[in-house]
Amino acid sequence: MKKLFSTTGLILFLLALSAVSCEKKENNVELLVGKWNQVSQKTTEYENREKTYEQTITLAPKECVIEFLSDGTENVYWYDSFIYTANWEFNGDLLIITVEYVSEEMEFTVNENTLTLKLTIETSASGIPTKTVIDKVFSRV
Repeated sequence: MKKLFSTTGLILFLLALSAVSCEKKENNVELLVGKWNQVSQKTTEYENREKTYEQTITLAPKECVIEFLSDGTENVYWYDSFIYTANWEFNGDLLIITVEYVSEEMEFTVNENTLTLKLTIETSASGIPTKTVIDKVFSRV
């Protein structure tokens, strides 16, 4: 009888966990869809794990606006002028944006008013590991 309760409990736990995972993804889609105005961008570079450069810029309203559509496309505007279309999708906790044949995987957080994207690029130049981290912050339009 105890084994039956353990198995039943495990099944119920896994069902609840999968429902929460699906709900989180659906909520992220609902929250992501819409227009977002880029507020700032912070670029940090590392060489051999030591910070070598850091710069934060603030963008003007409507300087860069991205629009996520529910069909998995994204439009990018620069001062109200259309620039390009990309495709987007989730891969677990990552947002993948693809422009033509180039894909970028980004960590993201999204709520009703704020979207943050974090792109990390790791390379090696002459055997020295380098890393660039780009943090972008957006506010809902």
